[in-house]
Amino acid sequence: FFFFFFFFFFFFFFFFFFFFTSVSLFYLYHIIQHFKISARGGPWPSVNMKNAIVLTMLHIHLHIFPRQGHWKHGKE
Repeated sequence: FFFFFFFFFFFFFFFFFFFFTSVSLFYLYHIIQHFKISARGGPWPSVNMKNAIVLTMLHIHLHIFPRQGHWKHGKE
């Protein structure tokens, strides 16, 4: 259930971004890479899927939500 909820949120999230920003594919690739690293237990001390999901959502919030005024990548 948790896994299904994550992918439902994930695909809905980027389906929305695909129409509202020109860098959605970059963010998708960027976050997917971090998610895959987390799932393997890479740089972060995450050892299971739940931690990877939490870190991915945190990553989304930190990287994307503060930029709603200017969507272009690189403008901090």
